[in-house]
Amino acid sequence: MNSLNSKTSDIFYNKLDKWFIQHGDKDKCNDLDRELKYHDGVYEFCFSLIGNLKKFDELPSLHSFDKYRCRYFNIWIYEKLKKLFPNIKDPKYTTMQTKIISFWNSYKQDKECNWDFPSYIINNNQYDKMKDLYDYALNYEMLKLDIENNNYPCTHEISNYIEKSIQLYNEIKRECAVTVEHKKYCAALNEIKDIYGNEQLTKLKCSKVLSSEEATTQVEEILERRLDGVQFREVDTHYGIQATDEHSRDTGLVNQQVTTSFSDSTDAMTVVLPLVGILLTFFVLYKFTPIASRLRSLLLKRKVIEGKMNENSPHELLENIFDSVETNVPRDHHTVGYHPVLNV
Repeated sequence: MNSLNSKTSDIFYNKLDKWFIQHGDKDKCNDLDRELKYHDGVYEFCFSLIGNLKKFDELPSLHSFDKYRCRYFNIWIYEKLKKLFPNIKDPKYTTMQTKIISFWNSYKQDKECNWDFPSYIINNNQYDKMKDLYDYALNYEMLKLDIENNNYPCTHEISNYIEKSIQLYNEIKRECAVTVEHKKYCAALNEIKDIYGNEQLTKLKCSKVLSSEEATTQVEEILERRLDGVQFREVDTHYGIQATDEHSRDTGLVNQQVTTSFSDSTDAMTVVLPLVGILLTFFVLYKFTPIASRLRSLLLKRKVIEGKMNENSPHELLENIFDSVETNVPRDHHTVGYHPVLNV
């Protein structure tokens, strides 16, 4: 899938697959694997599940929806169960569900997040609406950033997704306004309204819709124009840092250049902080757009970045739910390697 079509919710669920997989329990997962006759995917899911339960408080941030992390965690579990055992009447499904609850009670004893995924089976139609609503709310912030702040075009896939999500939101809002029956998607609507209000999620609209290829090309052009408007030049920090910001070339405004020299840490901060802010801005563009190679080439031409970023660089500051983990799962009879696909 073109990364312009990537959604925050998909990225989060993928992170749960591998975020704390190295903290799984080898003995318990081997026992479960044998009990389910080495059913494909069970061992890996077991490791992910136990690792996430152990490290629940350290799971990727959901920002505005962090207090509803438990909801998304239950959704992740149910989605994994459906993929592992499409037939809920399969005895293995019942065994797996029972084991999940057992693991949950063993590793998640503080009760701040309770298992709720078995209830999703009762009315799968309610579940689908609830999940789609939660996912759209989680995806909204990044979609709005791309469309309204960055002026990026939408792909046809994203445009259709937004239209269907708004249609679902309005449908649920009308239904929940008159029903007295407790429905999970009505509870989801109320939680979302606490964050975004009654109408905000219905206002999102693509200004331009293109094919994935055309959208990618246009985003490249937008980023190139932005890079053309800003230049950096590094000098020895013993003597100072010089940054040149060229503004409004087409309008003929006079270029402005600010040179700051410093000899102590206080003076250094006044120069370094704005520079770091700009670098972080370009990192966001690098990290969350599908044109990493193009952006890297442009940055190298301007000698913005030289060498390899270390583990304590600004890279870590922006990872949050969007960074990736590569690790291996220990296993008696075979080993599975995880190779992350970055959202670029």
